[in-house]
Amino acid sequence: MSDPAHHPIPVRRGHLRDAAEQIEQATGMRVEIIGGILMMSPSPSGKHAGTVIDLRDAIRPSLAAAYEAYENVSVPMPDDPDDYATPDLTIGPRAFKEDTAGSWRRTRSPSR
Repeated sequence: MSDPAHHPIPVRRGHLRDAAEQIEQATGMRVEIIGGILMMSPSPSGKHAGTVIDLRDAIRPSLAAAYEAYENVSVPMPDDPDDYATPDLTIGPRAFKEDTAGSWRRTRSPSR
């Protein structure tokens, strides 16, 4: 796989999320911010989406009652408040279903 092309876009620190949302709306591509860099990828194929659903359905019965499997949820990265990733599948607190602000609540794993 080749390295992605880099195209500098002047965006002030603290405004990367706004830029990412505008790019997602304009292009339909998935945008993440990793290390202060906007990373874009095309939407996955139907086969990929089906695999994620199968994985979610396989994991779900083993989860503790307080947790749920979520698809395409943006998760903040620990080193920079602007950074976030949007994995295909994320395990998080069941209470996140009621989150209308779109923010991920950090919780500690029960095993920690």
